[in-house]
Amino acid sequence: MIRRNDPRTILTLFGDLHYRRTYYQHQNTGEYQHLLPEELGFRKRRRIDPLLEALILEKATVLSYHQAGRDILPENQEVTVSPEVVKRLVHNLSKETEAELSETRPKTLKKLPYLFIEADEDHVPFQEKRNQRNKAKQKKKSKKKRLLAKLVYVHEGRVASPSGRVKLKNPHYFAGLYEDSEELFLEVLDYLEENYDLDSVQCIFLGGDGASWIKQGLNILPKAVFVLDRFHLAKRIKGTLHHNPQIEKKLWKAIQGGFWDEVADVLLHGYSETTDPKKQREIQELLHYLQQNFQGILAFKHYQKLKLRVSAEGHVSHILSARLSQRPMR
Repeated sequence: MIRRNDPRTILTLFGDLHYRRTYYQHQNTGEYQHLLPEELGFRKRRRIDPLLEALILEKATVLSYHQAGRDILPENQEVTVSPEVVKRLVHNLSKETEAELSETRPKTLKKLPYLFIEADEDHVPFQEKRNQRNKAKQKKKSKKKRLLAKLVYVHEGRVASPSGRVKLKNPHYFAGLYEDSEELFLEVLDYLEENYDLDSVQCIFLGGDGASWIKQGLNILPKAVFVLDRFHLAKRIKGTLHHNPQIEKKLWKAIQGGFWDEVADVLLHGYSETTDPKKQREIQELLHYLQQNFQGILAFKHYQKLKLRVSAEGHVSHILSARLSQRPMR
């Protein structure tokens, strides 16, 4: 036994089922497993009861993903799932059917020491209907509603192209308006298990700007290490300390040293030097941001030979922003 009382929630025909389970390790094989979900008939990493899955798939044959997820049980409005979940169920069913019908041998899984996953988001203006738009215009102070489009991509590292530009090796992208980030990373994990021998992987690097939905992937992806995007780190520091370049220089030196106490001392010194409440609040927020993401900063130091980089900001610009926010194609 490894640990007790791991919380779990399964959506059933009657609503959410909450229970706790024990995590075991096999003494001979070393395999880790929760025994209770298997005894109850819940498949690995599935959060929906098989009977409800069947009903959702039946609805999806005649309705859109959105309608199928919202109209599962009209008499019970609490039993609803997001369009991304419906899509994932349909795609998984297609994969399972193809595997059963195929008589060919399964493909060989790639064995790599490291895998890289990067994530970011784009804020997309919401396209309201005409009557909704007219009502909004009547309000003097109305905030424009925005949607959060998420992008996650997996790759095997960076290689130099003949032109000299650096490219990602075998990238695979996941994007959409995922209401539940756990479903997004479960979809990523499915892709990893289908294409890579995860037992041979030493580490999976998850890079991003420190957003909570990105860090949620650390709870799902095995052997995952968070890497803070240096672009966002520099942007955050410059935006807070642009008025005090000396403190900014000392802060970078402390960060390079890798000791949190030195980083905190520099910011506290900068806090005491200013009397502007707004600047003091910004320094406090920067201190909290660095504390929450310091392990992601140290990853660059611990894995220095790998020359870790995060290019999520550029990929969001090319893949999401170009279509959803910068040009009228949304």
